[in-house]
Amino acid sequence: MTEHYAGDERRDGHERRQDYMSIQCDDLRSCWHVDKKVGMSFILALLVYAGGMFWWAGALNNRVQTLESRMVSLEERIEKRTERDDRQYERVISMDSDLKWIKDRLARQLGER
Repeated sequence: MTEHYAGDERRDGHERRQDYMSIQCDDLRSCWHVDKKVGMSFILALLVYAGGMFWWAGALNNRVQTLESRMVSLEERIEKRTERDDRQYERVISMDSDLKWIKDRLARQLGER
């Protein structure tokens, strides 16, 4: 008596064992199928998993939007501070030149006496 194993084929009275990994498919539809043994709990788990992925992606999108708006706000604040610092630097330069003028004037006045 001949034993049959999964993947065995009978051709011309000879048995031949097939390796499932070496099966070549002409059409992808003939290779990929959902077995009737897949339970509803597995399908439900996949749907819950997919829903969790969409929820996580939505939360991530909200975080990115929040960070982008904060970044724009910080850029505006930095720009304002840079302008203010530039004005203060110009004032310091002006004060420095005024102090030099005062020192020169005092030196001349003290030199004349």
